[in-house]
Amino acid sequence: MKKILALLTFYLTPAFALAATAGGVRDAQGLSDRLIYLGNLFVYILISLAIIYLIFGIVRYLIAGGDDAKTKGKDIIIRGIIGLAIIFSIWGLVALVVNVAGLGGGEELKGRTPVIGNFLNKPN
Repeated sequence: MKKILALLTFYLTPAFALAATAGGVRDAQGLSDRLIYLGNLFVYILISLAIIYLIFGIVRYLIAGGDDAKTKGKDIIIRGIIGLAIIFSIWGLVALVVNVAGLGGGEELKGRTPVIGNFLNKPN
């Protein structure tokens, strides 16, 4: 875990250092767009990790030799499904709150695929 955090810090430090000068958040709307974009990116990363965890559980269940290993595989599968359900539920609740509060009509929350190369630039 420490190695993963060290690698993420190493790769993301330039992005944070250049964030003040690149792309330019010049007003409240730009800040709102950037925060929505980063939120979507975070959700996509969480969904990817949950799917990888779910696939890991399925593989572990399929290659398990004994009952104890199959039980551990089932537990991982169940936790992966619960994790995906929680992620999608929270994402839906955020979209609902944004739509009800009139904070952009919800268009910012759907149909925007984050691109890592466009991380420092203003979202489309």
